[in-house]
Amino acid sequence: MNVVNVFDLVHHFGNEEDQISANFGFILKVNRDVLKYFLGKKLAIPMRNIKDKELREIDIETQIPYGGKAGEWSKIDLQMKLEGRFIVFLESKLGGSRLPKEQLGKYGKILNDFRPFYDDLRLVLVTQFDRKDEFEEEVENTIQQTGLRRKEFRYVRWEEIRQIVAECGKQAKTKFINNKFLEYVGDKMSDKKIISEQKLKDIHEVLIASTKPDYWKVTLKTNTAFQDNNCPDAQYYAFYRTSPDKAITHIAKVKYTERNVPIKKTYKKFPKILKRAKRKGTINEVHKVYHLEELIELPLPIRKGRGQPVRAHWFKTLAQLFKARDLSDLA
Repeated sequence: MNVVNVFDLVHHFGNEEDQISANFGFILKVNRDVLKYFLGKKLAIPMRNIKDKELREIDIETQIPYGGKAGEWSKIDLQMKLEGRFIVFLESKLGGSRLPKEQLGKYGKILNDFRPFYDDLRLVLVTQFDRKDEFEEEVENTIQQTGLRRKEFRYVRWEEIRQIVAECGKQAKTKFINNKFLEYVGDKMSDKKIISEQKLKDIHEVLIASTKPDYWKVTLKTNTAFQDNNCPDAQYYAFYRTSPDKAITHIAKVKYTERNVPIKKTYKKFPKILKRAKRKGTINEVHKVYHLEELIELPLPIRKGRGQPVRAHWFKTLAQLFKARDLSDLA
């Protein structure tokens, strides 16, 4: 077992969702700047009347059990409270599985019972992937079930928390432990990769992708392109347009990529593609988005010859692309 990073060590004892919540709780306890920013800016809890002495008195606990009226038990991933001032329930979700039905409602009912004793209540969902639309749907149901108010719900991504720790983690006395937390969280909580920051040996030079007319229209309007969630990164994205051109016609430099983007969010303004996704049953799935710089038209299209196969995507170098006369040269 690796003992170089204490957060990795803790991570071995329990499931991933529980342990990343516990580790973040520790950061909140030792780094007052992160604590104040998270409570004040992200959760909108009034901090102006809370003195530094009171900040030290904030109680932060993980895996807090609460009994329900039907005898079932709930465990809150992370709880923060300052007597008389506020109480926060934080629920962590990793991966892309849907929220358990009525889970927020169950936590909301428990939290609402504290209303007479605290000025502010917050029910917070923190996710790895973008699940804000799903969260908003659950919030509407939970308000009706629990009596919580709209402002008492908050949604945060783990990537946002990573950024907060990076920004507020530069004080000498907490710098080491903050860096260890950032190392522990790493890229696994970040869906976004800025290509210019990647090591060139780790990414392909040119991704050539087959693109249908409807998706080409999306590219022209949004300067984005799309692939399966696990498709590798590349410095450049080249488009083989299936119709009417049957040729590689354009190329663009990739600024950054995002994984785990909901398909229904990407094509929100493109009803024809959304309808097709519903019919195929992919509407609730996620994919990878390549954000591009200016689209450049090739001086001469690289055309498909008779009988030449076309792949969904393949990888080449810029030199190979610019030397090619037809697709056979890129086979």
